Amino acid sequence: MAAPEEKRHTQRIQPFVATCRYVLGEERHSAFLTEISKRGGRIHTEVEPPAVGVVLTVEARLGRPATHVRLLATVRWARPAPRGGFLFGMS
Repeated sequence: MAAPEEKRHTQRIQPFVATCRYVLGEERHSAFLTEISKRGGRIHTEVEPPAVGVVLTVEARLGRPATHVRLLATVRWARPAPRGGFLFGMS
Protein backbone atom coordinates (compact mmCIF):
# COMPACT_ATOMS: atom_id res chain seq x y z
CA MET A 1 0.00 0.00 0.00
CA ALA A 2 1.37 3.42 -0.92
CA ALA A 3 1.84 6.12 1.70
CA PRO A 4 -0.93 8.75 1.73
CA GLU A 5 -0.13 11.95 -0.16
CA GLU A 6 1.23 14.69 2.10
CA LYS A 7 -1.05 17.76 1.98
CA ARG A 8 0.99 20.06 4.23
CA HIS A 9 2.79 22.96 2.59
CA THR A 10 4.99 23.90 5.55
CA GLN A 11 7.34 21.89 7.74
CA ARG A 12 5.91 20.92 11.12
CA ILE A 13 7.64 20.47 14.44
CA GLN A 14 6.99 16.94 15.62
CA PRO A 15 7.18 15.49 18.19
CA PHE A 16 6.01 18.54 19.99
CA VAL A 17 3.86 18.82 23.11
CA ALA A 18 2.95 22.00 24.96
CA THR A 19 0.11 22.63 27.36
CA CYS A 20 -2.37 25.13 26.02
CA ARG A 21 -5.91 26.40 26.34
CA TYR A 22 -8.36 27.06 23.59
CA VAL A 23 -10.95 29.75 24.09
CA LEU A 24 -14.49 29.74 22.69
CA GLY A 25 -16.34 32.85 23.82
CA GLU A 26 -16.28 32.73 27.63
CA GLU A 27 -15.26 29.03 27.76
CA ARG A 28 -11.62 27.99 28.27
CA HIS A 29 -10.57 24.37 27.74
CA SER A 30 -7.24 22.87 28.82
CA ALA A 31 -5.53 20.84 26.12
CA PHE A 32 -2.19 19.90 24.57
CA LEU A 33 -0.75 21.39 21.42
CA THR A 34 0.80 18.26 19.85
CA GLU A 35 1.99 19.55 16.50
CA ILE A 36 2.74 23.01 15.16
CA SER A 37 3.85 24.68 11.95
CA LYS A 38 3.79 28.19 10.52
CA ARG A 39 0.31 27.55 9.11
CA GLY A 40 -1.43 25.42 11.73
CA GLY A 41 -1.34 22.79 14.40
CA ARG A 42 -3.05 19.91 16.14
CA ILE A 43 -4.63 19.89 19.59
CA HIS A 44 -5.47 16.94 21.88
CA THR A 45 -8.38 17.57 24.23
CA GLU A 46 -10.46 15.48 26.63
CA VAL A 47 -13.73 17.27 25.79
CA GLU A 48 -15.78 17.20 22.59
CA PRO A 49 -13.86 19.33 20.06
CA PRO A 50 -15.28 22.42 18.37
CA ALA A 51 -17.04 21.96 15.03
CA VAL A 52 -15.18 22.35 11.74
CA GLY A 53 -15.13 26.01 10.73
CA VAL A 54 -15.29 27.40 14.26
CA VAL A 55 -12.87 30.25 14.95
CA LEU A 56 -11.17 30.11 18.35
CA THR A 57 -8.15 31.45 20.22
CA VAL A 58 -5.27 29.21 21.31
CA GLU A 59 -3.23 30.35 24.31
CA ALA A 60 0.17 28.75 24.96
CA ARG A 61 3.70 29.47 26.17
CA LEU A 62 6.22 28.72 23.43
CA GLY A 63 9.95 29.09 22.87
CA ARG A 64 12.93 29.70 25.09
CA PRO A 65 12.53 31.74 27.09
CA ALA A 66 8.83 30.88 27.13
CA THR A 67 6.63 33.58 25.67
CA HIS A 68 2.86 33.73 26.10
CA VAL A 69 1.16 33.65 22.70
CA ARG A 70 -2.48 34.03 21.65
CA LEU A 71 -3.22 32.64 18.20
CA LEU A 72 -6.45 33.04 16.28
CA ALA A 73 -7.27 29.76 14.50
CA THR A 74 -9.97 28.01 12.49
CA VAL A 75 -10.84 24.35 13.14
CA ARG A 76 -10.19 22.31 9.96
CA TRP A 77 -10.95 18.76 11.12
CA ALA A 78 -11.81 16.82 14.31
CA ARG A 79 -11.85 13.12 15.28
CA PRO A 80 -11.56 10.79 18.28
CA ALA A 81 -7.94 10.21 19.40
CA PRO A 82 -6.64 6.62 19.23
CA ARG A 83 -5.86 6.57 22.99
CA GLY A 84 -8.86 8.50 24.25
CA GLY A 85 -10.02 12.08 24.06
CA PHE A 86 -10.17 13.96 20.77
CA LEU A 87 -7.86 15.56 18.22
CA PHE A 88 -8.53 18.57 16.06
CA GLY A 89 -6.50 20.37 13.44
CA MET A 90 -6.46 24.10 12.96
CA SER A 91 -5.02 26.68 10.65
